[in-house]
Amino acid sequence: MDVFLLAAMGELHMRTTYDLKHGAASEPGSIRDSLARLESQGFLVREGGEDRGWRSMELTEQGTKHLREQWAEGLNPDKEIESVVRSAAVAMTMANALAAATFLRNAASRCERLTGPTEPNAAHLREGLIEFHADAREIYEWRKRAFEAEFLHERASGLIDDSVGEEVASRVSRKKQS
Repeated sequence: MDVFLLAAMGELHMRTTYDLKHGAASEPGSIRDSLARLESQGFLVREGGEDRGWRSMELTEQGTKHLREQWAEGLNPDKEIESVVRSAAVAMTMANALAAATFLRNAASRCERLTGPTEPNAAHLREGLIEFHADAREIYEWRKRAFEAEFLHERASGLIDDSVGEEVASRVSRKKQS
């Protein structure tokens, strides 16, 4: 979350909690601790103001340096899906769509490895409260990982399609200009 917030502020020029809430789809409550930590580490400064949602924030030189040097360290496909998607957004902001798509594909492959080739057999749920719960939980987790893998592959494909489309449009535009 910290690097995501640094990228949103440093690269996308989001300067208030309100900006982060609306522009980066982050809830103020979920980012409050991260912002305090970043401020205590000297990565950002907050300017005065009565309304906390409208207080202006800015990256310090140290925060900008940390973001530029450390953003790739946060690309961890083993995290939960929300962190993976945030990390892909950072990769897209700091590098390009292809870097984000590659990361998403790696995360999807990890989900597929954890999922295994076949869904647990729902027709043969064991009897008994504990066994029933364990079987139901196993099926749920399998389906969740399968969905996450599919979702991540779709997002990666969309990024690749968009970046290829942008590259083609850019080439066409350059040709027209010459």
